[in-house]
Parts: sequence; C-alpha cells; structure tokens
Amino acid sequence: MVLGVFVDLRKAFDVVNHEKLLNKLESMGYRGVILGLIRSYLLNREQYVCVEKTPSTVLRVGSGVPQGSVLGPLLYSLYVLSLRFSNLNARYFTFADDTVLLYDCDDNFNQWTDTINEDLCRYYDWLLENNLKINIDKTKFMLFKQKNKHVPNISVRLNNVELEKVCNIKYLGLVLDEGLGWSAHVDHITNKIIPLVGALHKCKYFLSKNAKYQIYNSFFLSVIRYLIVVWGTCGVTVLNRVKVLQNKVLKILFNLDWFTHSDIIYSTLKLHQITVILKIEQSKFMYKVTSNKLKSNSAITYVSQIHTHGTRSLNNNNIYLENVRTNVALKNAYSEATKTFNSLPQSVKEVRSYGKFIRLIKSHFEDYP
Repeated sequence: MVLGVFVDLRKAFDVVNHEKLLNKLESMGYRGVILGLIRSYLLNREQYVCVEKTPSTVLRVGSGVPQGSVLGPLLYSLYVLSLRFSNLNARYFTFADDTVLLYDCDDNFNQWTDTINEDLCRYYDWLLENNLKINIDKTKFMLFKQKNKHVPNISVRLNNVELEKVCNIKYLGLVLDEGLGWSAHVDHITNKIIPLVGALHKCKYFLSKNAKYQIYNSFFLSVIRYLIVVWGTCGVTVLNRVKVLQNKVLKILFNLDWFTHSDIIYSTLKLHQITVILKIEQSKFMYKVTSNKLKSNSAITYVSQIHTHGTRSLNNNNIYLENVRTNVALKNAYSEATKTFNSLPQSVKEVRSYGKFIRLIKSHFEDYP
C-alpha cells in the first residue's frame, strides 16, 4: 500500500521571497552577472490595472515570480529545491506548484500513521521557513491499495488539522483513483467531451472538411492523447468506452451514417482508432527514453546485457522486461510500453530522426485492429 498526500499551495508563485530566492541561487553557484540579471529581473517591478482607460495606482511588487513567463516556473522550482534537505521520509514529486508526498505503508497502521504525521510536521515547518502557504481545505490524501484490502480508519494530520481522505483526485490533469483502475479518468474524459457533441450537431453543416479535422484534433484527440501511455493500460471494458465515444464524435462531425462500421470510418477519414493511438504514443515514449530525450526512473537493460545466446522468443536487441509476480505489475505503463516498443522492427527502432520514427510507426500500425 502507498499513501499519497496531495498538497495544494495557496498562490505559490506570488509569495516567493525575492531575497531568499536570490540567496538560494547564490548558494547553487549563480553569481556575478547572471545573479545580477536575475536580481534586476525580480526587484523593483511595478504593476497596475486599467479599466475603461482609467489606470489604478502603480504599486511595487514585493514578492513572487512573474507568472506566464519562461523563467517563472524555473525560478519557483529552484526556490523549492531545498525541500530535499528537510529530511522527509516521503518520496516526493513536484511539478511547478503541484506536490505529492508518497509513503510506503505496511500493516502496522498505528506506527506508520504516527511516522507520516511527524513527517508532515517537518514539511509544514519547511513551508513556513520558505514563506509558502498551504491550503489545508484543498490538501487531500489517498490510500492506493488492492480492491479487497481492508484498512481501518486512519487520521492524517497537517498543522493539527485532519486531512480529508478521498477515493480519487485530479493531479496534473490525470484523475487517480485508489485502485489505479482509470475508470475515474475515463469519466473525466467523457464529461469533458460529451458537452461538445450537441454543438457539433448544430454546426457540422456549416464547416469545411479542414475545419472539422481541426476541431477533432483540438477538442477530442488532444484530450484522449494526454497521458494515454499511463491510463491507456486500463481494462478493455474501460477503454472501449472511449472507443465508442470516439466513433460517435466522428459520425456526428463528419455526418456519417450511424451504422457505418468503425473500420470504414477510420480508413475513409485516414484517422487512427484509440488502440492505435495508444501503441503510437507508447512507441514514442520508449523511443525518447532509449535515446535519452526523456528522463526515466527506470534503468534501460537490453537482452544482450543479460545473455548472448540466441533464443526464439527474444531478440537480443530488445529491452529486457523483468519477470513480475502479479498481473498488476505486468500491466503497468512502463511494461506495456516496453512490450509495444519491442514489437517494432529493428530498422524502425534504430532510426535516429524522431520525426522519421513517428512517420514509420504510424505506417507500421496502419493495419492494427
């Protein structure tokens, strides 16, 4: 079991202390001209608003990093980098101001609950030290566990306030549930797309074919492609819900007969079904990992590094997939992506150009069911 605490910080980018940030940058080795440029970029900034050509009073910005800028998220990430020196027991992951703390749990519930609460006290002290404010009401925790695993009521507290336990939560646009079944994320996708169906009914006769493709790519394809490498490993029944929705959107948008077979839809429109999209995205993910274009927590091991003798079932140039004991581990995102990548022809995997690789895998999966 793993317990995750999903932290919500209040106006994180706006409360960054300039002097503390500059001191931290200096301790990291940013000195001289570079530090002077950053100092001039942050300090003595002014702002005002203008309503109907009437400007407000100009006020000086005393804290925070500029939002919407390239440097804003980077400076904030450097500001919170000192969290690694706070001696937390948790494995933590941060993306800009989104933070999650993960704790491995055993059956001794009382002991590890006390350990987690003590750890959260240290985390809260670190937040105070760095002038960061936490939104207690929106900070939740969730226990990732097997479906039939019984867990007694536990109390997780932060700053003497008991946190709410949830069964699913949205993190970085991905809806996580305690069993990692991804049904909740598919519900999120469905609820995001269904309201568009009525609008498509009304405007499909006034749109050009090119405009329809743009609508499909912008409002549907972008939604289902987002992190599909992770949630696409869900069960067939759950994935079929998205497949049915995809067929429905295309029939409505391109004014096709309701009884048109799905194979005809995608061959006529020259589009990919969700199963093919999943294979393509898995291949792209593993290509980036193997070519060091994407950071991964898992080390890449090739079959040739394990043994050199030939086998009928394994190619020595394939990525080695460790034996696992459970179906859950076998169906995780990394294992599924590895199997898809290993199924590609060697000539495709060895392509050095990423653009050419994408063209080749799309052609390779052209007839995938």
